[in-house]
Amino acid sequence: MDARLAVRDELTGAYNRRFLMEALAREQARAKRLATWFTVCLLDVDHFKSINDTLGHAAGDAALKHVALIAGSGLRDVDIFGRYG
Repeated sequence: MDARLAVRDELTGAYNRRFLMEALAREQARAKRLATWFTVCLLDVDHFKSINDTLGHAAGDAALKHVALIAGSGLRDVDIFGRYG
């Protein structure tokens, strides 16, 4: 198995759920140790099911790839973006 696929979502290239959960645990422990804050931001693609239902799964896949591209492009080097669902 490609090591990159072990931590990346195959469709979008974003970090996968497993990696996100591990990163969240690390950041939570670090914040507790340093008595500081950290932020988690969740995005939900509204009406995504209707994209798949009306335009097909290829269009849904394209929409997810586009969202990942846009969301991931504005991050700092220390930020982590991934696909949870």
